[in-house]
Amino acid sequence: GMECDAEGNVWIFGYKMGDNAVLKFTPDGKQLLRIGQRGVTGDDDSTEFMDRPTSCWHDVKNREVFISDGYGNHRVIAFNSDTGKYTRMWGAFGKKPSSLTPEESWAAVAVHRVKHAPNGRLYVADRTKCRIHEFELIPGGARFTREVWVAPGTFVRNSGSCWDIEFSKDGNFMYVADGSNFRVWTVALDTFEVLGSTTVHTEHEQDVNQQIFFGLLHRFWAAPNGDLLL
Repeated sequence: GMECDAEGNVWIFGYKMGDNAVLKFTPDGKQLLRIGQRGVTGDDDSTEFMDRPTSCWHDVKNREVFISDGYGNHRVIAFNSDTGKYTRMWGAFGKKPSSLTPEESWAAVAVHRVKHAPNGRLYVADRTKCRIHEFELIPGGARFTREVWVAPGTFVRNSGSCWDIEFSKDGNFMYVADGSNFRVWTVALDTFEVLGSTTVHTEHEQDVNQQIFFGLLHRFWAAPNGDLLL
C-alpha cells in the first residue's frame, strides 16, 4: 500500500504476512521514518508493533499519523510522524480494541482504510463487515459518531464491500470502492445514507451483491478536479 501526504512524503505499508512495518520517504526516496518492524507482529494492545497495516492519514499540522492496522489487528493506531512515538489507538465504536467482542469489533480482514474528510472527521472502512465508521478526534482518542452499512451481506472470498474511501470536491459526498461487487457507492455525508452506486457493467446498475467476475476494485483516488481514478 502507498499514500502521499500533504507535504509530498510517501508512506509505504507492508500488508503481506510478516511485513508489518510502515515506512515514510521523501519524494526523492530518502527514508525518514520506520514504524513497526518486519517479521515482528504486535497484537491489538501493542503500542510499538503492528500486524499488516494498510493505510494512513498524516495530520501534518499536528505531526500525527493515523494508521489502519489492519489485516491482522482490529484498530486505528497513531504515532508522532517525526519520532514514531505512540500517541493513541482505538477500535470499533471508539473503544479499546482488545475489549471488543468479535461481533462488535472491526474484522481482522480488514480495517482497510482510514481517511480524513473535508468536514474534519475521520472515516474508517471495515472491509469485510461492509460498514464505515465516522469519528471525531478528541484528546487521547476518538469519539464514534455514526455508522453506515454499504451492500451489507457481501461476502466474496472473505472480502466484503468497503475497500476504500474518497470524498467529492464539495465535501458533500463520500465514495466507497466496493472491490467484491466491482462498483463505487455514493453516501450522502449529511444524512449518512447510501444513495446508490455505479459500475462499468451498466446492465447491472444498482444490483446489490451480484458479481460479474472477481476483479478487485482495491484502491482509488480523487483528483483535485473531483474525478475518480480507479
